[in-house]
Amino acid sequence: ELDKGYHTGDDLAALTTEADLAFFAVTTGQLIRKQANGSDGSLILEFTMDEVTYHAIYSHINLESVTAAIGDTVPAGTQLGTIAQAEQTYLHFGLYPYNDTILFAEYTEHDTDLTAWEDPFHWLREQQAQ
Repeated sequence: ELDKGYHTGDDLAALTTEADLAFFAVTTGQLIRKQANGSDGSLILEFTMDEVTYHAIYSHINLESVTAAIGDTVPAGTQLGTIAQAEQTYLHFGLYPYNDTILFAEYTEHDTDLTAWEDPFHWLREQQAQ
């Protein structure tokens, strides 16, 4: 399936195929959703920055590795879980300003739909993330 549409985030490739590759909270936020997607899963971390509420989406994860529960506040830099190594060796990271509609997609059908999404790497650089 090479023609899935327009990519809503960035894929962060693993440099190794070792098990238990961790991923972390980009900032302090509340875990608002965990969802199975076939053999792996996704979650949404909600946070507010500069009076804007964002949803950060992490996909291709091992849901069983996520110990935080829906509604938990997770401090910045906290390990959220591990990447689902069975079929993926990368983490999908998407980011958008939340406006009453939960967007939970790695792809969108129309390029005009991408205006709802942030460029994650650009946003991380602006925030001087490490």
